[in-house]
Parts: sequence; C-alpha cells; structure tokens
Amino acid sequence: MKKKVFSPEEANRALPLVKRIVADIVERHRAFSVTRAEYAKLQSQKVLEASQRSRKSELETTIKSSVSEMQGFVAELEALGISIKSFEEGLIDFPSNRDGREVCLCWKHGEDSVDFWHERDEGFAGRHPIEKAAFSAK
Repeated sequence: MKKKVFSPEEANRALPLVKRIVADIVERHRAFSVTRAEYAKLQSQKVLEASQRSRKSELETTIKSSVSEMQGFVAELEALGISIKSFEEGLIDFPSNRDGREVCLCWKHGEDSVDFWHERDEGFAGRHPIEKAAFSAK
C-alpha cells in the first residue's frame, strides 16, 4: 500500500478530525497515567487488604480498557496516514515532501493549524516554519 503524503493544505484539511482524535488520546493518556500510578502503588505493597485487592482488580480492568481505547485512536490516525509521536503532548507527524525529499509536517495538540515541518530524523525540536512553495503531496 502506498504511503499517504500530505501537502500543508491537506494536513490542515484533515486537522479538524485529527484534533478530536488527539484530544481523546491526550485525555485518555492523562487518566491512564493516574490509574497506572495508583496501580503501581498497590502493586508495590506486600500485603493487601480485601478492599485493596478489589481496587487493584478494578484498576487492572481500567488500564486494559484505556490501552484498548488508545490503540483504537492510534489506529484511526494510522488509517489516515498520520503518526502520533507523543501521547502526553499530542504530537503528530504528517508525512510530506519538501524540495523532493521526505519530511514530516508536525502539529501539537492545542495549535490552531499545521504550520511547521521537520526532517524525518530531527523530530519536534527541529521544527521549522512551513514555506508552502517548497512542499508537495507527491
């Protein structure tokens, strides 16, 4: 299957749906982190009272459900041709071409539009503003 490649315009057209999916991921990840921390605390105790064992079991179920939900959200992004780089921050990469080479358009949860790009091996720290003339969806 041919990999989807986005122009800045195409990435921005996809953004309303991507924003909703990423908001779900960020929210679910926050809740997951809190649940996981509580579970780890119970897991570290040598002896658990009945109520603690019950709570631990509830947390295990919640963790499994959260992981499943997040996997579903990631699958939705992947089906669009987009990859998530950080669940915590909601960092997204859209594959693109700039001056004939593969790069990534990048967006972070909370930003209004896709306005930055980076080399494939640079990541978020290497972001540059988009100069639209240099990009194509080919």
